[in-house]
Amino acid sequence: MEAFVKSHWTNNTISLCQEHDYKPINIRISRPVELEEVLKQLVPSYLQLRNELKLNETLYLYWASINSPKWVYLPIISAALEGLIQKCIKSNKFKIKSVYMEKKEFDKLLYEEMTKISEKLDKKEFKDKILRRIQNSYNMSASDRFSYFFDCIHLEIGEIEKKAINARHGVAHGGMKFENETIKKMIPATLAYQTLFNRVLLKILGYNGYYIDMATIGFPEHLIDVPLGGNKE
Repeated sequence: MEAFVKSHWTNNTISLCQEHDYKPINIRISRPVELEEVLKQLVPSYLQLRNELKLNETLYLYWASINSPKWVYLPIISAALEGLIQKCIKSNKFKIKSVYMEKKEFDKLLYEEMTKISEKLDKKEFKDKILRRIQNSYNMSASDRFSYFFDCIHLEIGEIEKKAINARHGVAHGGMKFENETIKKMIPATLAYQTLFNRVLLKILGYNGYYIDMATIGFPEHLIDVPLGGNKE
């Protein structure tokens, strides 16, 4: 029996093999000692955190994004990074907050004010929804959660990363027009976001060496704490 098997990914096997090698760090196979040092640093950390942070699921999304067309790449890899951040926030290891203050403290401080607001909004059409938004305002916004997370893991980000994150918001909220010029602008953003993902994962795993900056011409290497472009903001 003969059959034609088509890859379930968007790209076929030939085009996938022709893709550039977007590796996060430059492991020189010709230097066995260097390879062993990297493996000794990353593998135990990965195995320790794999189940708690569901790193296998995160990496599945990562590879799914890379094997997707560039114009749908960004929403998938951003989902991978945001999922990873959420799991770190819930993790006992990192102890990262996702609120501006605890709910009990918030409710206690604003109890009288909320009662007055409720009275003033009485008989308004969207009273309950407005109250819920105010009552939940102790939760960090998505952008603040990102910034606070980066601070907690001591990972500095610069303007290139910030622009990539903003580009992701535009795509996620339907602000992207699928035109050639727009897609061309999205490709640098996707490379920057991919590199940001690499930096976050490597940092979580305790890596302290050099990473490859895929958002900068020439793919230079920087120390893990140095933002894309090579300059700290």
